[in-house]
Amino acid sequence: FGTPGSAGGGGTFYFDDVQFVADGASGNTGTCSGSCIDFSSPSVQYAPFEGLVLAAQAVDPLDPANDVAQFVKGPSGQPWAGATIYTIAGTLSVPAFDLSTDRVVTLRVYAPAAGLTVRLKLEDATNPAVFLEQDALTTRAGEWETLSFDFATPVGGSYDPAGTYDRVSLFPAFSTTAPPATDLTFYFDELQYTAVSGGGGGVLMFASGYASNNRTV
Repeated sequence: FGTPGSAGGGGTFYFDDVQFVADGASGNTGTCSGSCIDFSSPSVQYAPFEGLVLAAQAVDPLDPANDVAQFVKGPSGQPWAGATIYTIAGTLSVPAFDLSTDRVVTLRVYAPAAGLTVRLKLEDATNPAVFLEQDALTTRAGEWETLSFDFATPVGGSYDPAGTYDRVSLFPAFSTTAPPATDLTFYFDELQYTAVSGGGGGVLMFASGYASNNRTV
């Protein structure tokens, strides 16, 4: 629709699986199956870095029957403070992301304000030089919404078809200039993506200095 210079061009598009989710009521949409990290599972763990105040399992602020991830970012940490998510005891790995055909990852987010940047980073657990970063802006305050991260045009890194993307990190209220003036509490749920058949692996090996390693400004 309305693409500049497309007059007379023509083309074929394919569409599938249009889903309508009732946002706001809960982080749990009832659709988290298959390639989806459900933050209510006790196998999901967190490795905070760069002064993130908290990253842990918590009760959904709008649904007492649902457990989610809670991230708290404060003024004492770095502007890019965040946490790596892992699902296997003793490692920092998740089932590997298959980005060969579908590079859109979705995440349920409950933010304290609209207009805050959430950065999602994917990388190779054995080679941090292979990574992708993408941002999404929150549009609601005190409500659940589904944010989409399209890694076809990442804000950091570039897609390596030979890479293994099996480490995921979240940066709430991401910034490269200044941390928030007060504590900001985010909740996350239902990280959905396409997984590589057979999953992924990796060891406990992550950069303690995100700023000096591969941060994109």
